[in-house]
Parts: sequence; C-alpha cells; structure tokens
Amino acid sequence: MKKTALIFGFLFFIAGLYVLPHYNPNWDEATHFYRGQAYLHYFLTGNKDYRDLPQVSKYSQKDDTLFFSPVNKERSEIYRRSIYMDNGINFKFFMEKDGGHPPLSDIFASFFNLVLFQKLGFISDVESYHVYSLFLAAILVGVIFWWTSKYWGFFAGLVAFLSLSLHPIFLGEAHNNIKDIPETVFYSLTIIAFYEGLTRRSIKWMIASSVFFGFAWGTKFNAVFLPFIILPWTLIYLYSFRQKLKKFTFLIPSLFLYIAVASSIFVASWPFLWPSPIEKFMDVVGYYKGIGIDTGFDPRFLTIFRINTYAVQLVLYTTPLVMLFFSSLGIFYIFTKGIKEKQKFSLLVLLWFLFPILRVSIPNAGIYGGVRQIMEYIPAMAILCGIGASYMVTVLHSYIVRKSKLFSHLAIKPLFLLQFVIILTFLPITFKLISIHPNEDVYFNPIIGGLKGARDKSLPGWGDSMGNPYRQAVRWINANAEKNAKVAINFGSGANIPETLFREDIAHSNLYRSAMQRKGEYIIGLTHNSGYEDEYFLQYLNNFLIPVYQVDVDGVSILKIWKNDTEHTREEYKDTFLLQENPSHHLEENTLAIELDKNYYMTEMRLRFSGECAKEKEGSIEVSEDNLSWDVLDYSLSDQGVLLYFPTYQKNNEYIYYFANKNIKYIRINFYDENSCFKIVENIKIYGFK
Repeated sequence: MKKTALIFGFLFFIAGLYVLPHYNPNWDEATHFYRGQAYLHYFLTGNKDYRDLPQVSKYSQKDDTLFFSPVNKERSEIYRRSIYMDNGINFKFFMEKDGGHPPLSDIFASFFNLVLFQKLGFISDVESYHVYSLFLAAILVGVIFWWTSKYWGFFAGLVAFLSLSLHPIFLGEAHNNIKDIPETVFYSLTIIAFYEGLTRRSIKWMIASSVFFGFAWGTKFNAVFLPFIILPWTLIYLYSFRQKLKKFTFLIPSLFLYIAVASSIFVASWPFLWPSPIEKFMDVVGYYKGIGIDTGFDPRFLTIFRINTYAVQLVLYTTPLVMLFFSSLGIFYIFTKGIKEKQKFSLLVLLWFLFPILRVSIPNAGIYGGVRQIMEYIPAMAILCGIGASYMVTVLHSYIVRKSKLFSHLAIKPLFLLQFVIILTFLPITFKLISIHPNEDVYFNPIIGGLKGARDKSLPGWGDSMGNPYRQAVRWINANAEKNAKVAINFGSGANIPETLFREDIAHSNLYRSAMQRKGEYIIGLTHNSGYEDEYFLQYLNNFLIPVYQVDVDGVSILKIWKNDTEHTREEYKDTFLLQENPSHHLEENTLAIELDKNYYMTEMRLRFSGECAKEKEGSIEVSEDNLSWDVLDYSLSDQGVLLYFPTYQKNNEYIYYFANKNIKYIRINFYDENSCFKIVENIKIYGFK
C-alpha cells in the first residue's frame, strides 16, 4: 500500500506541475510571499533588509511555462532575486506591521523559491512558491489513500484518493493557496499521526503529531480547534479500553512533550512575537475573533437561535454529487455500525468531518468567500466516501449478488464488477473539471444549478476565485494588446498580478484607471459576487464599455477585459452633453444641496468657486432620484476620489466629480471645514446623456 500511495501522490504532483502555470497567485499571496522572504532572509543571513543583494532584474516570463524562461533575454543576464524580495517590505517592516495569520508556510514557500528559482534557476519565480502547496497536497493525497486502505482496504483507499484528488476546491486551490492547503495538510497529518500514536501506543507517532500540529498552528489558527476533535475521540477510545488503561500511561509525558514541541515551532517561526510574545499573541487572537465572530451575517442563512447555515449550504452546493452520495453512505454506516468499531477509526473521521463545519455554524460565527477557509473537512469527506463506497459494495454483494443467480454466468467476479462501476461514477466530475480548468474552485453542482444557479440566487461568494482568472487575462493581453499598452484592474491591488507575467513593453498599474476620460487603458475585472457590485467603476465598465475578452464558466462570466476608449464604448454612451448649468442650490449648514430641473443620467459634475477656500478631504456625496431614498456615493472628497476608480479633481478654483451614468435629480455634498470651497460655489455644470 505504501508504494501505491507514493505512486498516487507522485502522479498528482506531476499532473499538478504540468498545469501549474495556468493559475494566477490568489490576491492574498503577495503579502505572504513578501513576508516569507523577509523572515527567511533574516533566518539564513541575519540581515533585516536586502542591501546585501543586487536589485531585482526586470524581465518577462514566457506564458504557460513552468520553467524559468525569460522572453528575449538570456537566463544568465538575469540576477535571480524574487520579485517578492522588496527593499521596502523587509524584516524591519514586518516586525512593526505584522499580525493576522502566522507565517510558517510563507517561510516554507519562500524556501522552495530559494532553492528552485534563486539557486537552481529551474522553476520560474512565481511558480516555485506554488510548488510548495502542490507538494504538500500530493503528500496528503498519498497519505489519505494509504491510511484509508490500511483500515478499509484498497478499494476504499482508491475511492478516497479519487474523492480528494477530484474535489474541485482542493484540486484548484492546491495550485495557488499558500494558507489553506498547507493548513489542511498539516491539520490532517496531525490527526492521522495522533491516531497512530494512540492506537499503537507510540511516542514517536505522538512526536510526529506534535510537529504537524506546530506546523498547522504556525500556518493558521484553525489548528487550535484540533483538540475539539482529538480529545472527545480520545476519551471515547480510552473508555472502550478502560480495563487496560495502564497501557496508555505514555500519554501523560506525551502530552507535555506535545505542547512543548508545538509551542516552540509556533513561537520560533514568528519573529514578530519575540519582543512581547503574550501581548502580540493576544493581538493575533483579536484578529481571528474579528474575522470569525460577527452579528451581521446574511439573514438568509440564519435560522432559529441564529444558527448560521452558510457553511452547510456551501458544502452541499460545492461538493460533486458522487461525493455527496458516497460520503452520506459513509456517515450512515458510522451511525449504524461504525460506532461499535473497537479502534474507533470511523468515529474519528466523522468528528474530523463535522467539527470544522459546525464550528462556523454556531450563533455569531461564520465564514465568507466560500468554504476554502474550512477545507480541513475535505480529506475527512474523502475518507467517508471510501467508507461509504466500500459499505455499498459489501451490501450489494451480500444481498443481491450472493443471493441471486443473475451474475453466475459472468467470467468477471461480481465484487470486482461492482467496484469498477463505482469507479466509473467519478468520470462525470472528471470531465467537468477538465472543461472548466483552471477555474475548478468556482464549481457548483447541479443541486443549485451550477455557477449560473448560484449567481441567479445571489449566493454570497459565487464565482469567488481570489483572482485566479487574472492569469488567463494576462495571456490574452500578451497575445493581443498593442505595443506599450497600459493595464489596470478594476479593484484591489496591482500586485495581484505579478509584473513578470506581462510582456516587457506593457505598463501595469492601477494609476492608469482613467474612467470617463477614456485614455485607452485595458481594465481587467473580476465579475463575481464580491461585495463590489455597487462600485461605480464596475458599473461604468459594465454599462459603458463593450468587453474585448471574457472568461466564462457554465455560461457565466467570471472575468472581463475592457478597453477604455471611445471605440469600445457603447454607441449610446459615446457622447456626453451639458445637461444643465447652475441648477437650484443652497447651503444647509455644512451641506451644499443641489436640485436639478428633472432626473438626468449623469456622468460628470463641475463646480467652480469664487475665491480662496479650503480643499476638502473629508465628507460625503449623496444622490437621490426622489428626495426620499438616498445613496452615499463616496465618503471622501479628496483628490483620490472613489479609491482611484473615478478621479476627482479639486484644483485652482474647480471641483470635478464623475458618475457612472447614475439617474439623479438631487445631490447633497456634505463637508466639515468652515472655510470649505463648497460654501462659495459660483457655477455648477451637469453633464450626461440626453
């Protein structure tokens, strides 16, 4: 079984390497790569910055290539320093600004980059980080097969292997998730090693479990919930051996060793904690409370006593039907027969599956953006699939085949035939994943009607790919954009797309967003349910411009590229006009109230001031169609304006504000400065469409 496990893990790894360049780093990863490099460089050299290294070389990596392949340059011309080794984001920076998730996997991924890219020049800069997550995922795939086979036989292990390898979230995220995949692997190995340690009464396995727990804790705080799985199971297991408890005295020293090893790994891997461990640890705890405890969750998912069903529903909708079926059979088996197992293997798997889901379902707890944050349940679900499939074969073989002469003439053994048919049931999800590659993590099953059904039902987080389709957009732009083109994204940081992925002549920065000025930049935009649907820049892109490219999954666009120029503007929006000059307006304390003569679809408002005054930075702009219902457009009156989406200008004696074709009759500009320019407005012009 061990050799077969190695083969399965190796196949998963090689297949993953082949398609690795198809995935973009998710938008959380840049920060983790910067931090991992800063800490790793300090651990290896003692240096708190990168002044001991030459500057990063500018180059463009060949599209869809795993290996380090600069375009139009010799490899020897480029000093292989990662783009995430930034002079301004170094060890000193993180000692002051760090917090949130622990950094251990950031450091491990940076070590893979150090070896595979910086030292060997073998794998490209970006992909070398992702080899780490893929390598761990491959280890887990092999281990799940081995562990399930050990207690349930080869067939159950094979089904568990297929269920884990083909689970859309696990498969997709294995290629570009620096937190959740490593956490899931270490979390799983902690449980498996603990089981082996207790059932074998082995301190060596207990030490291994403590190391994996330290790795899991050093990656993400989800690990602190492991005792809620392990301890109840341990008590039940020990109770079944209550007359032989002397054999388990090794648990007492193991427990102290466990805590010491795990705590040492956690603290030693995070220099940020060193100056004041307790204080900063509590800050991290506060961070996790902030993202995991809330009273403002979507009421559609809250039931009696505020039980949050979001996670349960997402598990139901994002799990392939074949896995839902076999895991349900596995759960049925455990409740009817598995509880009686002497070694309590199935009971541990059930607790492992249930707890991550239940802990985010209790009142005032929850998650956002899908179930990637609790994907620790997925390996347990895969094992449940193996148990359920094996149980089904046993029942069918016993009650149908053995008691019927229907199959007596077949040369193939009925047991093998049943197993073969069950393996074939995984073909539909295999073909489906191939058809939506590399967007496996936006999969929804037929229960909700696929991704289209999730969109139509406004399921929070539908299509949330964490920026993965950006890589497909970059490939299109590299192949189709004119020389010296400019590119921006519709929201988020420009660092969400690594600079080395673009052609060398392409300029990539969010400062190029020109909105209504239409300066001809390309805008790459994610279109999923992200909470940004009401942003006026996205409204402008969707309403005004004709996409030049889009990525579709199940007939739903999850990414679009627009060219922000007149040629690609919809015909009815190409020309704007002066709609009204000097509409009715008056001051109400610190509010300039404007009333137009009728409702207009506005694109621009210009205010001219009559003298010297103070430029506002704080305040808000509100608009209404009927003077009853008001929308707040912006909480800033500074020259940044709508987070750089719509440039706002207040220079000399003029203030300009852009709208995204908004139907407006009433405007309120709220300000605070007693010398505000909005107190001395002498002229107002409203532009838009007739």
